[in-house]
Amino acid sequence: GLLDIVKKVVGAFGSL
Repeated sequence: GLLDIVKKVVGAFGSL
């Protein structure tokens, strides 16, 4: 769902 996509984006930024 949309929340899953948001979590992936947040996780990507958290990996920077």
